[in-house]
Amino acid sequence: MIFIQGLWLFIALASLSGFSVILPVPWGAVFFFHLIWIQIVRTHNRKLVFKALTVYILSILAGLWSHSTHITHLKASDTSFHMLFQNGPSIDGNLLKAKVFLPEKKERLVLQYTIPSQMKKAELQRTIRPGTECIAEGKLSEPEKNRNENLFNYKFYLEEENIHWTFKAGSLDFCKQGKTGMAEKIEALREKGMEQVQKTFIPATVPYAEALLFGDSSNFDDQQYAMFQRLGVVHLLAISGLQVNILAYGLFFILIRLGFTRESSRAVLLLILPIYAIICGSNPPVVRAVFMSMLLLGSKKNMLSGLDALSISFLVCMFYNPCLLFNIGFQLSFLVSLSILLSSRTILARQSNALVNMMKISLVSQVVSLPILMYSFFQISVISLLTNLIFVPFYSFLLTPLILINFVLSLICDVKGLTMILHPLFFLLSNLLTILIKAEEIIAEQFNQKWAVLVTGKPCVFLLLGLFACVFLFYILWEKGYKLWKAGIPFLVLMTGFILFQTFNPFGEVTFIDIGQGDSILIKLPFNRGIYLIDTGGEVSFEQENWEKRLHQFHVGNDILIPYLKSKGIRKIDKLILTHSDQDHIGAARELMKEIGIQTLYISPNAWRKPLMYQTVKAAVHERIPIERIKAGYSWKNASGFFLIVSPLTDVYEGNNSSLVLYAAFGGETWLFTGDLEKKGEERLLKAYNIQANILKAGHHGSRTASSEKFIEQIKPKLAVISAGKNNRFGHPHQEVLDTLNSHHVLILRTDQMGAVHYRFFQNHGTFSVEFP
Repeated sequence: MIFIQGLWLFIALASLSGFSVILPVPWGAVFFFHLIWIQIVRTHNRKLVFKALTVYILSILAGLWSHSTHITHLKASDTSFHMLFQNGPSIDGNLLKAKVFLPEKKERLVLQYTIPSQMKKAELQRTIRPGTECIAEGKLSEPEKNRNENLFNYKFYLEEENIHWTFKAGSLDFCKQGKTGMAEKIEALREKGMEQVQKTFIPATVPYAEALLFGDSSNFDDQQYAMFQRLGVVHLLAISGLQVNILAYGLFFILIRLGFTRESSRAVLLLILPIYAIICGSNPPVVRAVFMSMLLLGSKKNMLSGLDALSISFLVCMFYNPCLLFNIGFQLSFLVSLSILLSSRTILARQSNALVNMMKISLVSQVVSLPILMYSFFQISVISLLTNLIFVPFYSFLLTPLILINFVLSLICDVKGLTMILHPLFFLLSNLLTILIKAEEIIAEQFNQKWAVLVTGKPCVFLLLGLFACVFLFYILWEKGYKLWKAGIPFLVLMTGFILFQTFNPFGEVTFIDIGQGDSILIKLPFNRGIYLIDTGGEVSFEQENWEKRLHQFHVGNDILIPYLKSKGIRKIDKLILTHSDQDHIGAARELMKEIGIQTLYISPNAWRKPLMYQTVKAAVHERIPIERIKAGYSWKNASGFFLIVSPLTDVYEGNNSSLVLYAAFGGETWLFTGDLEKKGEERLLKAYNIQANILKAGHHGSRTASSEKFIEQIKPKLAVISAGKNNRFGHPHQEVLDTLNSHHVLILRTDQMGAVHYRFFQNHGTFSVEFP
């Protein structure tokens, strides 16, 4: 056959180039993917070229068909739906979330429901299962695009799954079990399995058991999950291809020992593996591994190689859903598998020592993952090679089998009423996990977050392709016998050049980050002359009962501010200016201090006497960050500009009117950043200084308590930026302020309507832009 012995790889790559023409892939990447045709033609195999061309055309047609079917028939005015839960919902505190199917509309949407009472929560936990049908009333809304550059695009993520609406339900009633198909029955089996884990396992081991048996890592708290990310081993909390292979070969061995023939053993596995994929949550790495295993098991006389099976799996996944190409798990799973398979006959075949080969496999996996990690997460773990060598064997060959044995025995003993005899096994599992967690914590403590990861920033598409080319060159040079450090020189040179450019970029930028209702302003001067952050934003929390509290809370710092700074390659902030002690201005400061280096923290006199600022200062002392109390008259300058604090004028702390107000001249403009300064503070400022500013950050989010007629008249701004949350409960900005600014012909840019506001400049010339023009 023409496709045997690796030629399926050419077909898969030809398909990739075809899909890239239709999918929203940058043209640089499209060109890069089409380079494979040079190699296909060079094979001089007409049958291969013809079949590759056929698959290429079919891929374009499949992409067009997929695009034409990604449409919605719903309207914003629709308020009531009959919905089917194909999977169990996620219930976290008082929030229920699920992707539900609308049988009458033949469409899926994201359901969000705030549970009103503990009794209602118990009812929903008891009644909603895969196959449950409910009636919900509420409001449809379109998912928004990014409100800040580079961050997670929720709208695009949902569109990949052909979901175009989120539905915020006001009521969720009349729930009953409907007709269930095979998929719903398997999903229900998965739900019962997780309930069995929660019922029988020691609480500390439950998140690990759910993650390693069912692919559900939602019960890990955010701090624990962040520790795994810092160590570069977060993939261990998901079911990997390695675990699927261990299970498949383990079951095959057991069946043979039980007297099954090889053919019947393969038939049993071919039946079990698809069910296992659904039970594990059907995530792309598991689907890839299961499909590969099924192909290899089903091929006669080993006619398919591992490379062929991987290529066919890729083809099937892409034709099933072309948008999987944008799934990070899909990308990493196929790239890592491809690199290991291509290395198996050369790099890995040179050494018979198992430990050395394990180190090589880890290195191969880490290197090929770097460009994707840089592009998606803006950082790479510098200790992941070490931590993977330590923890992968423990999780794959010890912890996972032990959890599986405990689970199977718990099912057997539950039926026979012998659960008491499992206590020693659960005790062993708990102690093993305690040792592992302790080891992880010790390593995490030794490698502080600020240097356990290397913040790289987000590379552009052309740099990303260059990095992949350098990875490819690395493998070629390594295969030819070059030493590792020599083989890695092109990659290291390119990555170092990128990081240096990010750091010493000749262009400057000011960003009014959209952090919701609050302030956070980044000033990034050219040539690394200064990186200043004015306020951090922060979410306002309210008292809740225990049943309402969520395991996964939204945090402005961890979910918006820190990822945004890292996407810009920022590892250190020279000056963190906290204007005053309100939650919506400094609430995320403590999160920031743990992740990003701070050279100096600036606060207004006696602001530390307020509880929140006191806790912030205390955290800064713990992180050994110098603290300066400053007021009007404090200034600094450099080659890029001049900066002067013009308020407060006294040491008496008066809340909003004691906000640190910064006047600055840089980038060809003059700026006034006012914090939450109100009219009383504005009057004092006008008496003390005779200043004008082209750009005004409107005080107090556009509240009527600030931006007085007299203040605007004297400052004479050409443009005002109002930082406020979309649909905020305070009604900011107030119409009175908007009228005042309009009457003075001031151009208004608002984060609530436009998302983040940017000013990018070179020397003394710059332009403003917004996320939503």
